Amino acid sequence: MTRIVRTAFILTFTAIAMLMVGPDLMLPWHPYSTFGLSVDRYGTIVRVNRVAATTGLRVGDRVELKRLHPVERARYMGVVPQGS
Repeated sequence: MTRIVRTAFILTFTAIAMLMVGPDLMLPWHPYSTFGLSVDRYGTIVRVNRVAATTGLRVGDRVELKRLHPVERARYMGVVPQGS
């Protein structure tokens, strides 16, 4: 009986762990949607893919962070203010 309970316990927590980690394992093959560009923390575009390049974006262009709402700017910078 103890062996069955222990096995069920291990299988249950292994399943929970796999459900939590599973989506992250799929990121190399199914990444989050992107806008086709990479931007550094100062708002300078550092990498542009073919789709974004056809819209006129180039490496070195800048995103105007000052025009963003302060909460959105903080999220862009990786800092989430309290209460949001």
